[in-house]
Amino acid sequence: MSQIQDKADNAYCDFIAKMRRDLCLGAEFKIERGIFTKDNLKAFEEAYTLYGKHVAYADCEKDYATLQAELDALRRENERLKAPVSDEEWRDSRGLTLQMMMRYEVDAMIAERVAQSTQEK
Repeated sequence: MSQIQDKADNAYCDFIAKMRRDLCLGAEFKIERGIFTKDNLKAFEEAYTLYGKHVAYADCEKDYATLQAELDALRRENERLKAPVSDEEWRDSRGLTLQMMMRYEVDAMIAERVAQSTQEK
């Protein structure tokens, strides 16, 4: 990903170099004197295009870093979930499953008795 950071840095350096050229220097003075030309405007447009590239590449680098961190966290979680389960963890999860099954059976029996009592009436 350093290639994107390199592009961001290069675009910023090019922006600075462009802004140091005569066409971009003294803009306020040139505007006050009425000597700001289309060439000056074009030079500013080119310079700020480079600045825009710098910002875009820098944002891309930040977004990539954020996504990479999230992906790394997901990979760690995935590896954690793949880890062997201890006997104690297995017994705990098995006990919970049995409790859930028993509750389901009790609920089903209650529902069946309610249905029978409503039919008898």
